[in-house]
Amino acid sequence: MSIWIVVLCKNELMYLVSELTFLEVVSLQRQHYIVFNNTKISETNMHNWRISEMPDYNKLVRDLIPDIIQQKGKQCQTRILSETEYQDALIKKLQEEVTEFTEQPNLEELADILEVVHALTESLGADQATVEDVRKQKALERGGFKKRVFLEWVD
Repeated sequence: MSIWIVVLCKNELMYLVSELTFLEVVSLQRQHYIVFNNTKISETNMHNWRISEMPDYNKLVRDLIPDIIQQKGKQCQTRILSETEYQDALIKKLQEEVTEFTEQPNLEELADILEVVHALTESLGADQATVEDVRKQKALERGGFKKRVFLEWVD
């Protein structure tokens, strides 16, 4: 039977193997899966490990993504972000979605941006109507983008 890594913190791999009665910490430069058989692991037989790279996501995902991953027979580790972490992650997610949209402009990518904007709006304690009011006010004061005005220089 093979066992997967349980926890990876910074550059130290901590794993707990249910068939064995010990916990070891091993320094690693990158995140990896360590797969063992029913063999007692020690520094002298570390070369028996089979190491393959573990994808490192560390990003905000849609609420149902962990369920979808598990339905595919895979495992994942998640955590709930604090409010500050959540807002920071939403900003990074917005940048990610905008990048994806610029690389492939389509309605699906635009909808992803809008989903993040809705989440950011809520996290800031506002609602869509309030954001729409602010947008309309700015449009009245400065205009929109319908006329396709491109500013080339100012003297």
